[in-house]
Formats: sequence, C-alpha cells, structure tokens
Amino acid sequence: MSQDMFDPELFTDFIAEAREHLETIEPNLLELEKTPDNLALLNEIFRPMHSLKGASGFLGLNRINQLAHRSENILDALRKGEMVVTSEIMDVILASTDALRQMIDNLEASNAEGDVSIDHIITQIDNIMNGGGASHPAAKPEPAPEPEPEPEPEPEPKPEPETEPEPTPTPKASPTDKMTPKEWIHSLPSLDPHPLEAFGEEHLKDFIDESFENIENLNTALMNLEDHPEEHTALINDIFRCFHNLKGNSGIIGYTEMNALTHEAETLLNNVRQEKISITPELIDLLLLVADMMEVLIQHINIATGKAAPVDTSAVIKKLRQVLAGGPIEMPEELKSATSSTTTEAVQPTIIPMGTEKDDTEAFATMVHQQMEFIHAALATLAKDGSHKESIDALHRCLLVVRNACSAVGLNDIKIYAERTAGIVEQGRKSGIDFGMMLDMMNQEIAIIEDMVKKAVEEESIKVATIKPAPNAEPPKKEEPKPAPKTEEPKKE
Repeated sequence: MSQDMFDPELFTDFIAEAREHLETIEPNLLELEKTPDNLALLNEIFRPMHSLKGASGFLGLNRINQLAHRSENILDALRKGEMVVTSEIMDVILASTDALRQMIDNLEASNAEGDVSIDHIITQIDNIMNGGGASHPAAKPEPAPEPEPEPEPEPEPKPEPETEPEPTPTPKASPTDKMTPKEWIHSLPSLDPHPLEAFGEEHLKDFIDESFENIENLNTALMNLEDHPEEHTALINDIFRCFHNLKGNSGIIGYTEMNALTHEAETLLNNVRQEKISITPELIDLLLLVADMMEVLIQHINIATGKAAPVDTSAVIKKLRQVLAGGPIEMPEELKSATSSTTTEAVQPTIIPMGTEKDDTEAFATMVHQQMEFIHAALATLAKDGSHKESIDALHRCLLVVRNACSAVGLNDIKIYAERTAGIVEQGRKSGIDFGMMLDMMNQEIAIIEDMVKKAVEEESIKVATIKPAPNAEPPKKEEPKPAPKTEEPKKE
C-alpha cells in the first residue's frame, strides 16, 4: 500500500520504530537459541513483534501486518508453553524478521512494501501451528521447586534524631544587588487558585515528577547548547520535545497558565528549528527563565487540594511573543530593574511526598486499576459506536495517565508500551477512523499492559517516587533523618 494517504511524518516514525523493534527481536532470538526455556526472553521478543503488527495494521501495510501477525502467533504459543523452541521455529522466525526488514527498507525507499516473497514463510508457520513439526511438547516439564525464602535481616536500630542547628540568617542585600531570575519569579503576584483536572493525588504526583524530569532535561540541553553550539540541531530538537511534553501534560490536567507558557516557548523553538530565529546567548537566557518559571509553577501545585495557585506569567509570555514577532530578544523590564531589597517572601504550597514502598505499590495498583476500568468502559461503548468522541478521548487520556504513573515509579518498559498505545489512539483520532475496526487490536494492547502491570506489582518492582519540595518549604517530619538535598548550581545569566 502507498503511504500517500497518510502524514509522511507518521510513516517516518513507523519506519524508525519498526527498525527499533527488529533490532530488539533479532539479538534476543539468537540468545533464545542458547536458553530456549527463558520466558523473559520470549516476552522481550513477543512485545515488539506485537507492536509491529498493530502499527502496520493501523497504517494499512497489509503484507507487513500479515507476516508480523503470523510470527506473533507462534511466539505467543511458545511463551504460553503450548510449543517448545526448535531449530525449525528459530529458522522461520529469523526468516520472518529478514523479510520484515526488507519490506521496511522498501517502504522507506519507494513508499511501498515491495514484492518481498513471504508466502513460503507464512505457509511454514501455518504448518508448524497446525502440528506439522516436532514443536509441540508431549508433556510439560514439572516446574522447578521454588527456593526457600532467605531469612530477613534484623532491622537496624533507628538513630536518635539530631537537633537541627538554628539557620544562619541571610544577610540583607544592598539596594543595588540584582535579583536572580528565581527570586524575581517568586516575587510575582499569585493568581487565584483553581482546580486541576486530575484523577486524584497519584495522578498529580505523576504529573509533577515527570514535569521536573522534563525541566531538568531542558536545563541540561540549554546549558549544553551554550557550551556546544556546533551540536545545535540535536540539542534544539531535545529542547523542543521537552517543551512539547510539558505543554501536552499541562493541557491534560487543565493547568492553563503552564500550558500557555509552554505553548509560546514551543512555538518559538519551532521557529528556531526552521532557522527563522537565530540562537544567541540572549535567547538561551530567556529560555532558562522560562524553565525557572515552569519549575515555580509546578511548585505552586497543592496535591492535597488538587489546586494550583500560579504566579503571573504575563511578563515572560510578552517577551516570548515579542521575539516571535521579530522584536529584540531580552529579559522582562521588571526583572532587569528589580533588586533584592524589593524581594517579597513567596508562600509555597507544601508538596506532599510519597509514602513507603508498600504504600506506593498499593496506590499505583489502585490508580492503574481505576484507569483500566475507564478504558474497558470506553472500549465497550466504542464496540457499539466506533465514532463516539468522548470514549475515544477517554481512552487516550487514560493511557497517558497510565504512562505517567509508570514513569513516576520507574516502570519504563510499561511506560513506553502505554505511550505507544496512546500514540495509536491519537493517530486514529486524528484520521477520523471508525474505532470499531481497531477494537481487537486495542483489546490486545490493553491486555498486555494489564499483564505487565500485574507482574510488576506482584514482583514489587515499584520504586518510590520522589517529589522535589518547594524552596524554603518546611520539610515533612520523619522518624528517620533525610539525606541532605543537593545544592543547585546557579544558572548563567
């Protein structure tokens, strides 16, 4: 099928992801030959093949979809223990990946899958699946006995809490001392608090954690851009993606002030990518100010109430729009004229930290279970009306919530899978496709995510998510002393 009907960028993404899937599959297949009973390896092979099948089906790449589907079937039978790995099976799956790679190459070169011969591979897979080879076990081997659990070590005695020294008073700055950008941002007037559209505290914690990660990556990329301008293309793309992610996530929860700020910054970066705006030290300073302002906006979220009390961002947005209109690149006049003697103490909402690992695991499992109920309800509605917009939107939104939750607790594999599934929904939403045609694929995708989450919870592989506290906020009291926070290096002005 030709790609002329679709957005070329969509096909470019598909080609890149398909190659990534095949690069994951092929070395794992070779490793599987050495350890044919390795279920983890089988899952690592099955998942990318399943993703390749789903994405190719959505794009109408019928030959790629047909071969990936057959390969997925045989891999699924292997991982369920219905068949055992044989040299014949290994040969046919390797032949399948070779043919898939050729079709992906053809797609990039000529916009079509080409005339790669796949019929003999499909016939061979069908014969194996129908019992035409020695691949079906006579009996399943008895499972190996589980090892006895090791005794838990005796808990160490808790140290006596130390008396914290009195804080050293900060000397008053002279009226001529300039404010730092963060001091100026904290001195800005606060707007009225407003509720955020989240599914509870866990969703907000996920949003906060991912936002801080994006802001940290943004600051790093901006500083690298200043030090290594010769690498500007890759760094500008990294900066653009950070702003794009922050804009999308803030829009989902209804944080309108942050969404508006990141929208202007993303638009500016898009102009930089198109070489309509030049990279200068002044531009980098302005973008670093935007990053500081986003950090303060995140710190002004109160998880307990589900509300945000943002600072006034209008002065910075004005300067971003001035650059977009072809004006000078400069810092806000209020910042340039502000001095430390005019600093007012900004009240920071307390950000509630996560609890124990057990609490985090239970909260994560409960939240994902809730999202899965919403997803199944949406799919049930779409089975009756494949164009039901509210259900399509809910399906996409819930998958993003699951993605963010997995990111917050360190489940990167599930995060990536949920993100790709959300991407399929997003493309279907944009193209106006009847989702009734996608139900089988979506049900399979959701089932895989549920299985991955269940396994992670059972294995207690959830990591405690840490939320960065607001500056000058009173730290939560704990029985055990907390490690000293890292000192933030000053940004260049």
